[in-house]
Amino acid sequence: MLIYSNGCSHTVGGKTWGISYNRLLTTSLEDMMDHKTHLISEANHGKSNDAIFHDTLEFINKYPPDLCVIQWSSPNRRVSQLVDGKEIWINPWDFTQEGLKLEPMASKHTIHYIYALQEILKKREIPYLFMCYFPLDKEFIEELNTFDRIDLDRFIKFDDNSHELFTGFLDKFKENKMNSDEQGHPNQKGYRFITTKLLEKLGYSIEDISYVKMI
Repeated sequence: MLIYSNGCSHTVGGKTWGISYNRLLTTSLEDMMDHKTHLISEANHGKSNDAIFHDTLEFINKYPPDLCVIQWSSPNRRVSQLVDGKEIWINPWDFTQEGLKLEPMASKHTIHYIYALQEILKKREIPYLFMCYFPLDKEFIEELNTFDRIDLDRFIKFDDNSHELFTGFLDKFKENKMNSDEQGHPNQKGYRFITTKLLEKLGYSIEDISYVKMI
C-alpha cells in the first residue's frame, strides 16, 4: 500500500519526539492490514496551498497512490519564483517582502485548490482524506458557487461542533493543550488524535485503532 501525504510543518512532525500523524497512520495501517505500507511525504515547513496542490498533482500523475492525505495550510501563504529561478515559499516568517495573500482572496484560492484536487482524485479513483488545519473565511466562502461542491465527507474535523472548513485544528489544539508551541504544532497527543480521526474516517472503530493509543 502506498500512502501519499502533503502539507506544511503541522504534517512534518515534531523534532523532539520524532513522530507525525502520517507516520503513525502508516504504521497503524500496516499493523492492522498485516502487509507492507509505504509512506511518501512531500510536506515541508512553510509550504503553501498552491505548492501543496501543484506538487500533489505532479506526484499522483506519475505514481497514483492507494491513499492520498492532504493537510491544507494557511490560506495567506503562496509560492513564487525569483528571477534567478529559485522557488520561494512566502509566509508570515519568510520572504514577506514578496507579498502575502490577503483575505478573502486567500480563502477563495484555497477552496478552489481543494475543489480541483478533489475532482481530480475522484476522477482517478484515488481514495483521499483532507483536513484544514487553518480555518478558512466562513462568511466569504459560503457565498462562493464552489462551496456547495466540496465533499465535506472526505474531511476530518476536530469534533461534532466543528466545521470541516471553518474551524480548523490550530485553535482547538491550543484550547485543549494538544499543541507543542505557540504556532499550534501538534504534540504527541495531537498527532495521535489526528491519526485516530483519519483511521475512523477510513472505517476503523475505536477498538480497531487501540494500537495508536499505545504509541
